[in-house]
Amino acid sequence: MNATTRATQHLPLSKRAGLALAATLALLAASTAQADEASAAWQKAGIAYETQHYAEALAVYEDLAAKGDAQAARLAGEMLLLAPALNDKSVPYDPVRASRWLKQAASAGSASAQFLVRRIEARALAEPESSTPAPVPYEPGPHGC
Repeated sequence: MNATTRATQHLPLSKRAGLALAATLALLAASTAQADEASAAWQKAGIAYETQHYAEALAVYEDLAAKGDAQAARLAGEMLLLAPALNDKSVPYDPVRASRWLKQAASAGSASAQFLVRRIEARALAEPESSTPAPVPYEPGPHGC
């Protein structure tokens, strides 16, 4: 038992109930503030995506995903995996980063993320690892030979 618990045991029931209510309201206010912040972030990401500011949308999705938002993780993963379809050089094709976000969304139950993770893993298995180094491109010598 900690000191705070011992101190509140000596308070009358009405004061303990008041403290419990105050603590509950404080948690509720913090929760509401977080929900408002997440809602504003979703709105910002949606506007950025719709106006084709894909890098900005991706940054917001990744921030939300880092805070545990599975839907944002799925969208970030899809954007990174399907970047060539966006026709925007500001969002890189990054299957490793995409896989990380998609696995987070898949573990939260997203069927589309689960499908994409399986596709990434199947592609990785299908691509043989080369044990020989890539050929060095030809460069002519100092005399043009």
